[in-house]
Amino acid sequence: QAQDKHLKPTAARAPPKHKEERSREHHDGHEHEEGQKAHDDDAYAAHLQAAAAAGANYIDLEWERAAAVQPKLSLSPKTELIVSRHTAERDYAVLEAMLDRMLEVGADVTKLVFQAEDLPDNLTALRLIEHGRSGGRRVVIHAMDFCNCIWCTAALQ
Repeated sequence: QAQDKHLKPTAARAPPKHKEERSREHHDGHEHEEGQKAHDDDAYAAHLQAAAAAGANYIDLEWERAAAVQPKLSLSPKTELIVSRHTAERDYAVLEAMLDRMLEVGADVTKLVFQAEDLPDNLTALRLIEHGRSGGRRVVIHAMDFCNCIWCTAALQ
């Protein structure tokens, strides 16, 4: 009996940056030195490509780097691309616009994680799930509190 590929637990993420690398970045993730950024994008793409070549079912690409990194990837049909973004934003209209921009990337799955402060943020998450899934798109929405505890999450289908 064939196993559903969406249930396989394999996924890959780029390794975390060292403290000194993070200190060179602006708050929006863009580095001061463009040459270094291009080098880091190449290394990030190589890491994701290696994970895909090793058989990862999913690779997780940071949305902020998608324009620079996605063209460098050559994925087999068995590896799906997740484009993800984490934000402290809580306003529904801003999050909806953010999700729409993310969906333009054309990834297999779009994942948006936003900061939650109170229970009504769960309604924001549910509205984003409904919006994101329109047209058969696959999304994962997480509303997380300050302790990184998930309050609300959506499945892929």
